[in-house]
Amino acid sequence: MSDEQSTPKSLITPGPSKISESAEPTEKASWYWDENTPGQGDRPDWLKQKYNKVVDQAKGYPELEKMLGQTKAPESYDLSEYGDHFDLESTYIAELTNAAKESRLSQDILKKVLDPIKKYHDSLVPNMDEEIKKLGEHANSRLNAVNVWASNTLSDKAIKTLGLVSQTAEVFELFDEIRQAHSRSSRVPSGNEGVQVRGMVTADEVRKEIQDNYARYKTDPKYRAEISGKLKLALGDD
Repeated sequence: MSDEQSTPKSLITPGPSKISESAEPTEKASWYWDENTPGQGDRPDWLKQKYNKVVDQAKGYPELEKMLGQTKAPESYDLSEYGDHFDLESTYIAELTNAAKESRLSQDILKKVLDPIKKYHDSLVPNMDEEIKKLGEHANSRLNAVNVWASNTLSDKAIKTLGLVSQTAEVFELFDEIRQAHSRSSRVPSGNEGVQVRGMVTADEVRKEIQDNYARYKTDPKYRAEISGKLKLALGDD
């Protein structure tokens, strides 16, 4: 009998077994410490959902610290370019800059926030050239008449308030009508005055009235005086 036949099978030491290629893979872990070390048990609360491995989250912290170091709020923000758009001494601007500092906003980032607001504010400001065109041929004379009347009639406080009103042609015509009404009411009536003018009168309207009534204008001195008064009133030549 050979040695192999006489050796008890129970004394043969088994070698390492091989996993069959067709065997089912082990269950995938829900989280990992690194590439090769699966975590045990439930996923820990401190492991962010964006990471599947603890080592990846640890690598992210230096990058986060680097980013935070690049974004630093200045000691104070330079808002001088917005002085025509906002009251820089108001409590609202103070609250804005305090919030910006707490959020660690840089000067450039705060500028990106304020620039669109500045553009919106500018879009609400009337184009003065376009508004003057609406006032017609004698716009400059009418503007001057209202300015002279306001400076001679209104208080400094009222003039300052007038400057806060939107400078549109419609607003100007309102004040021109007030000026004319005030001028008429302050006149001392005379026996030679014609029918008193009612409502706002423009120089163009007076000239059209002359054209429509030219025969009367040539022959009626009283009517000519009335027309002359209307024209002076329209142009502010009281």
